[in-house]
Amino acid sequence: MNNFFPRLTALLLGGLLGASVGAQAQNVGIGTTTPAARLDVNGDFKVATTAGGGQISQATKSAAMGSNRVGQSFTMPGAASITSVAFQPYGTAPTGGTLRIYPGDGTSATPLHTQSVSVPNNHNGDYVVTLTTPLAVAAGSYTFQFEFGSQCNFYGTSTNSYAGGRLVADGYPYPAYDLTFAVSYQAASVQALYASSTGNVGIGTTAPGQRLEVAGNVLLSGGGSGLIFPDGTKQTTASTAAAGLTASSPLSGSGTSASPLTVATASGSQPGVLSAADYTAFSNKFTLPSLSSGAVLFSNGSTLAQNTGKLFWDDASGRLGVGTAAPGNTLTVNGDFLVGSTAGTLELISQPYTGVATSGTRLGQSFTMPSAGALTSIGFQPYANNALTGTLRVYQGNGTAGTQLYTQSFTLPANNTGEFAVALSTPLTVAAGTYTFLFDLSGQCPLQLSTSNPYSGGQEWRDGFSSSNYDMAFSVAYRVGAGSQALYASSSGNVGIGTTTPGFKLDVNGAIRCVGAVNTTSDQRLKEQIRPLGGALARVQALRGVRYTFRHAQYPALNLPQGEQIGLLAQEVETVFPELVSTDAQGYKAVNYAQLAPVLIEALKEQQRQIEQLRHQNSALQADHADLLVLKQQVARLQAQQPAVGPAGQ
Repeated sequence: MNNFFPRLTALLLGGLLGASVGAQAQNVGIGTTTPAARLDVNGDFKVATTAGGGQISQATKSAAMGSNRVGQSFTMPGAASITSVAFQPYGTAPTGGTLRIYPGDGTSATPLHTQSVSVPNNHNGDYVVTLTTPLAVAAGSYTFQFEFGSQCNFYGTSTNSYAGGRLVADGYPYPAYDLTFAVSYQAASVQALYASSTGNVGIGTTAPGQRLEVAGNVLLSGGGSGLIFPDGTKQTTASTAAAGLTASSPLSGSGTSASPLTVATASGSQPGVLSAADYTAFSNKFTLPSLSSGAVLFSNGSTLAQNTGKLFWDDASGRLGVGTAAPGNTLTVNGDFLVGSTAGTLELISQPYTGVATSGTRLGQSFTMPSAGALTSIGFQPYANNALTGTLRVYQGNGTAGTQLYTQSFTLPANNTGEFAVALSTPLTVAAGTYTFLFDLSGQCPLQLSTSNPYSGGQEWRDGFSSSNYDMAFSVAYRVGAGSQALYASSSGNVGIGTTTPGFKLDVNGAIRCVGAVNTTSDQRLKEQIRPLGGALARVQALRGVRYTFRHAQYPALNLPQGEQIGLLAQEVETVFPELVSTDAQGYKAVNYAQLAPVLIEALKEQQRQIEQLRHQNSALQADHADLLVLKQQVARLQAQQPAVGPAGQ
């Protein structure tokens, strides 16, 4: 009896498989007639569990609805084959239609399955469609849709009781609704053990690439259990102690930009750091660029690189060099240097989402610019969308009939959450007025709207049509003004405050306040060709002092002073004192008011000399006048003393 069952098994299998099965003593062979073990298999060997089934459903039917196209998005928990789809129609039904199953949440993608259906009249309960061929899918989101030539009445719910999807009717998603539905599926079998004819063994996989390949976790239990390596070393624990890798531990691996290979501390909580000594120790195991003392590593987009001529750190002295490898100060910059912003003030036009959803392929909104500015980014709020490509366009006026001012390609990732904004590669400068942006997409895209036209400066545009009752949830960012340049030092040695184009050693665009004296070098020992200023008074008299205001509106970038001013006109001064007038690179003239002081001094001295001369002349005239008065008095006395003389002959 001990040999009965093995021999019976061999006979039965032999009858079925011919010479591929043999029995010798108590051994059974498959693919061999000379089995050397209790079970000897010559070929691949597989042990697998049976497939499991499941169902995704939403049974509540608190709302009755109707539509020509009705469907539901749903979420598959894992890889499986969909075997049937059901929903609950009621009343008079259309004669026939089509069932389609799409990848993702919505019906804009290419369907994975198409099948004709026929709903009977006055059907009660689930209408189940068994797929002619089970549809194999991975874990993720999918959508089924029944399409009919006329309206079909069906049951659903308005309480969003199924969190894994939502109702889709006539091509539009309804986030607050769900269909009464059921999706049945058959899960794939689990590969417990697989032994290939090449000698490799797989657990959880049918394609082992090594002698033993495990798709899943491995548990070693029992005291003293561990992994024994070719050198005889037994590893009984995966230690996370700080020892980590040493200079003698080889490190290998590969990565991509999406999943890079990184160096971390033993705890993995922060990036690891390689010192110069570490680099030497790892030089044969770790690929890095050849390093120089003081070099700063940076990423050029694909690899690590260094450039000591652009950025250099002197650790011994604590000095940083930019554009130089020999910093002489805490910060040494060899080249231009800017502190401040050249971008201007950032402003935003936006309208938030207020709970209305729709979809389309050409989605836009008109908006009103309150002033001139430069558009920097434009965004809207898609949701539960497929991955799409598209083009952003900006038009002048309300709608897309006006002049197209801007175009830029973009990629919209799948299942976008929140706002999706496109940063303009080149800011678009526009004047005050109305404009329209359009997201021209490669497929249907659900988006969020606001009702009752809450944004008064424009309206929604979708697939070539406008709606004065809706606005997109959108944002338009733009910059106004030229910004503020706090400090700029050019490589030529000029310094600018409020300007990035200094034409002098210190060029200030704006007012200057000084607490303390401003001293100008004036040592006689440093001067030559010294000569007096002649005719200063007459030249000063040729100047004209005036009151005026600056033309701010015409020249906003010059940051001209506000309010009424008192001064001279440079062009008039230039005809009299050309030495006191300078002209900058833009052709604007300036007066050196400080050097007018010596001119005024000499003019005052000339005037004083004239005054003294007139004073002397006046004194002499007064003396002469006094002498005349005395002489007049003397004449009067003599006349009074002379006796009267009568006529002759008396």
